[in-house]
Amino acid sequence: MNVTKDRCYMVDIKLVNCAAEWIALSISQKEGQRLNEGNFTLNMKLRSYVENYFLGRIEHIEFISKVMLLTKNIIGISRVFFYTTHTRINTYNSYADLYEDVMTPTGFKMVKHPQQFKLHREKGLASYVVRTGLPINYTYAADNAIRLDAEIQKVFHFPLKNSLCMPVKYNNNVIAVIQLLNKKDDKDFTEYDEIILERICMYVSLVQHFEKIKELCELEYARCEIIEDQIGYQLTTLATVPLYIKLTEADLPEGFNDFAWYPEKNEEMLVPWFFYMFKATCSDMIRDEDDLYEFIVNIMKCHRALPFRNFLHTFDALHLLYCIVQRVGERLTKLETFALFLGGCCDGLNSEGFSSQYYTVINHPIIRIYDPPHFRNFQLSFLKRLLTMNKLLDHLSEDDRNKLMKLCGDAVVNLSSSHGGNSSVKLKKILDEGKFDDENPQHRSYQLTLLMRCACKGRVAKPFRIAKRLCEDIYRELYAQGDYFKTMKLIPPTWMDRQNVLSIPENEVEYIKVKCLPIYELLKRMFPSTAELYNLVRELQKAWKLMIELRYKKAWNPDESIGKGLEDTTR
Repeated sequence: MNVTKDRCYMVDIKLVNCAAEWIALSISQKEGQRLNEGNFTLNMKLRSYVENYFLGRIEHIEFISKVMLLTKNIIGISRVFFYTTHTRINTYNSYADLYEDVMTPTGFKMVKHPQQFKLHREKGLASYVVRTGLPINYTYAADNAIRLDAEIQKVFHFPLKNSLCMPVKYNNNVIAVIQLLNKKDDKDFTEYDEIILERICMYVSLVQHFEKIKELCELEYARCEIIEDQIGYQLTTLATVPLYIKLTEADLPEGFNDFAWYPEKNEEMLVPWFFYMFKATCSDMIRDEDDLYEFIVNIMKCHRALPFRNFLHTFDALHLLYCIVQRVGERLTKLETFALFLGGCCDGLNSEGFSSQYYTVINHPIIRIYDPPHFRNFQLSFLKRLLTMNKLLDHLSEDDRNKLMKLCGDAVVNLSSSHGGNSSVKLKKILDEGKFDDENPQHRSYQLTLLMRCACKGRVAKPFRIAKRLCEDIYRELYAQGDYFKTMKLIPPTWMDRQNVLSIPENEVEYIKVKCLPIYELLKRMFPSTAELYNLVRELQKAWKLMIELRYKKAWNPDESIGKGLEDTTR
């Protein structure tokens, strides 16, 4: 074609179009061939990783590391996170195990974050993908990065530019999420990146589904371990058959309604006294007395023969609740009182004398099955089984049963320091501001938690002679736990190390000051009629302080001879 001419002939234009189409087709074929070769290579590598995993040549964490490294290299990103959703998912906020990419001396590796990652219902891209099952390709604006991924910002502290989140599905259920962050060279994620990541998720889903099956099997095995352990001691015949006696107020021992009373003798009467306290405070909520008696006997059977966390300890906690309710009962509804008494049965229920710290260290089945606080949720679950077995709540409507167990569950879970401590702080702030509202359900929940925590720390409201003996009992359990830590080559906390036995009085003074007096002072502010309880705790603290002072004083003057006294007595 002669371009110097003023016009082009039609045939020249057709030739140019034809040549352009051939060039475009050739480029497209070349590009398609390159993509096919890349996809083929990707598929072969992913297939080899999956085969090696199922053949046992690599572990799950190594498989994830290899796949995520491959993803970083192909797509070109700065960071990659891998979330594995839990089998147990809360209806509002779910939790996931988070694996982050780190560079170790041996190379790139995915490492599990020490804490579970919270997927908020109302925010977070990964949470959105878990809830909807849809991928999301998003470019962060300056004002919404923190709002959309607050957890990422809080934990890792690096700027967010763009993100590509893809669900890992099996049978249309989201079992994991891959989140790519900050594509290199300030580019956005493309549609081709989404296709590549979707293909990677297909291979990951096979391995992750198998891991889920393994997790379910481990949970069932752990549950069987717990049931086997329970059967082992619950089928043991009781040394003495509890007396089935219907007591009246006239049959109660002297001082029974006092906070400081303690059943030092007649332990065979614990079940009849237990039965009386339930009947005296919750009679409107109980239909069949035989069901109640059977329930109390089963509660007794589910306590081990421990120095402190035994049935006597649970009885003492319930007795303190009984004394409080006798003074403030008009401030509580019948449902709240019943919930408190049922929750009070849980304090030593199924306890082995160990703390959650010990269960975590040995990876006890309770830790693997129940959500935090693990042991309190285990006790609550066991209480529900006993209530169902004894049909104690069958006469209540479904709505009342649900309300009752919600109140009871909140009270039991908040016995844990990590949960109950927060509610006490919030309640104190409400009282300081003069904003407590009896009609506010949350305020009433804080109130029940306070009552439950005060009851379960009742050993500090006893006379020194009794409190000292209970203190010795609880330290026997703590020192036994500390000995277990030492056998595992771990350093126990100072209060669990029997080498620090001489510091028990100081520990008790500090325990009363930090853990007990604040909540009993709150109780006195909420219910002035319980002021005596606060005074008893103060008296015990003074007694421990006096013991510390006497320990450093001379009991007698070494310069004085006692010989004369001996001579006088021998004459």
